[in-house]
Amino acid sequence: GHIKICIKEVLKLFGLDSLQRNPLFAIAGIARDGMRKQNNIENVAVTPNRAKVERSAYEGLINISTYTVPDPDALIGEAQKRRSNFCADWIYALCIVTTTDAAGNAVEKEVPLHYVLGKAGVEFEVIFPSMSALFTDLKMTFLEDAQFNIGAPMSMQIQSMSVGSVRNMLRDPFGCARALTTLDHSSQKKLKCRIHDRLRNNTPVPKPGENLYMFLQRGGHRDESAVANQRFATKHEKSVGKASKKKKKKTKKSKKHEDKLERDKWGGQKEEEAEEDLAQFCELCEDWDDDAEIEDLVKIIENTIIDDAGGLDGSGVGGDGIEDDVEMFVFDEEEIAKLNSQAESSERVRVLRELGEGTTVSVGKECNKMCCNCEMFNRWRICRHVIWIEVLHFGKFPSGDISDAEDSWEFIRQRILDIIKKTHIDVSSVF
Repeated sequence: GHIKICIKEVLKLFGLDSLQRNPLFAIAGIARDGMRKQNNIENVAVTPNRAKVERSAYEGLINISTYTVPDPDALIGEAQKRRSNFCADWIYALCIVTTTDAAGNAVEKEVPLHYVLGKAGVEFEVIFPSMSALFTDLKMTFLEDAQFNIGAPMSMQIQSMSVGSVRNMLRDPFGCARALTTLDHSSQKKLKCRIHDRLRNNTPVPKPGENLYMFLQRGGHRDESAVANQRFATKHEKSVGKASKKKKKKTKKSKKHEDKLERDKWGGQKEEEAEEDLAQFCELCEDWDDDAEIEDLVKIIENTIIDDAGGLDGSGVGGDGIEDDVEMFVFDEEEIAKLNSQAESSERVRVLRELGEGTTVSVGKECNKMCCNCEMFNRWRICRHVIWIEVLHFGKFPSGDISDAEDSWEFIRQRILDIIKKTHIDVSSVF
């Protein structure tokens, strides 16, 4: 805040407005701020409000400790539809342990979370998928199933979900959370494979066909908004969920553009344009002396028109089976990667303010050696992810009665560890 005031003062000295974005004025403002003897530093927060972060994290642990693991044999019929899965952060988390091979090289190995969580002296990394990654892969899983069901008999399609019903069901955070909670075991396994593949391929460099916006959406690290559970961000919204008020200026459409829109509207050419094309074709035919060449040209045109009956197929053969002289268009690998990236970006679920595929917590042998790459930890050196690991792995409990927990924290910790172990979904055989 003080630096912004200094920048405005510098701009005022030069008689400029506050809309100047020249970095030189920012540097001058920072230098002017450094020349001040007092900047009211006592009004600036320099220590984190750990109690506020701790309370919400501890309450979350108490809440998931009340989960009852369902009996697989009892989940039949209506009971299967009413099932409630465990917290998605722990079910779909990716745990990585670094080991050393015979040659002395460091090798990363994926292990189930319950193998290392709560075991003293073990170093590991755990990646919690973001809300956007969870809901996006959930959406893609449902959409793929709906696409495959199109080829099934009509009697089966009636009992399955269509693409439209999937989009309608997952249009808000409540619908996504409900669908995620009620997934059956086979769907959970499929979803976990997708999420782990996403987290595993989350490279720090741009992927093929990935623009800057898509890269920041995938590789950034920013926490979700406080109202992220109420609705998703729209395509034209800014990071905080506020729609941009800037309107595009209307441009005068040319006659040529209007004619194109008119053709697209009626699905054909105007009568005068069709007559002009016919006249040009006749002039072309007059220059040809060989009647056989004209007949071949007419035959090619008749058999290469893409009509409603199917048009050209992949072999370059027309609707009547006559080969044409049209060169088929083939995508190379780079173009395919770009199209896949754009398709995934268009289907991505945008959580308010959130950036990134997941949050990585690096756990050392000592509690004070933990590190997290989330926004809150980078700012305050404390976050909910670190507190979760403090309780479950190191057994560091809150001092005093910070919540309304009826059971002891040792009992809560052991119960959560048992639930994580019982709800583990093994996907090692898939990779």
